Amino acid sequence: MQLWMIKLGDAFRLMHKTLVGPMLLVLALAFFMLIQVAGPPVQAAGLFDYFTEGSPSLSDVEADIESRFPEIEHIAPESLTFAAEDDPPILIDVRQADEYAVSRLNGAIRIDPDASSQEVAAQTKDRISGRRVVFYCSVGERSSRLANRVKTHLIAAGAKSVHNLKGGIFAWHNRQQPLVDDHNLPTPYVHPFNSQWGKLVARQSLLRYKPDANRTD
Repeated sequence: MQLWMIKLGDAFRLMHKTLVGPMLLVLALAFFMLIQVAGPPVQAAGLFDYFTEGSPSLSDVEADIESRFPEIEHIAPESLTFAAEDDPPILIDVRQADEYAVSRLNGAIRIDPDASSQEVAAQTKDRISGRRVVFYCSVGERSSRLANRVKTHLIAAGAKSVHNLKGGIFAWHNRQQPLVDDHNLPTPYVHPFNSQWGKLVARQSLLRYKPDANRTD
């Protein structure tokens, strides 16, 4: 009986050695294929249900963001436009470098979405006193998160108020407000973030993942 148990144990160990490796390989390949099919991550996990349950409008996204970040005042693009002449705010672009390179609001400073309060204050300290600070990204998710995180620090550093641009650069672009490119020249293009979120841009022909390399003016 003891010899039989030893042989059985040897058999199980052999099965373990011969099966575990291939099984792990199959699982790894399945995971890789899932990522490829799913495509790039959406801008915010909290908004993912919009795209699994239907096609959201930008207004739906704006309302969701406002409900989740009530501590931040969300201002409409029209408010920013009308106020710009008498009370120019500090504009902070909370997108990645490739998005910023395609277009941005004129005068906007790009700050990484994961920046700390100290990093944001360091990039704005020379002009923050007594001025409004307006954060924006594609639709307002990343900018609301950063604005919410650094608001107290910026107010303490002298900022008059901290806001999020409602609907982000997509809402600004949809209203045909001016944008500039990496050469600080007017441009009609906007980065879509990814193919999914880019559907919220009204003028689909003006989506670009890279700056206009042929521009010479």
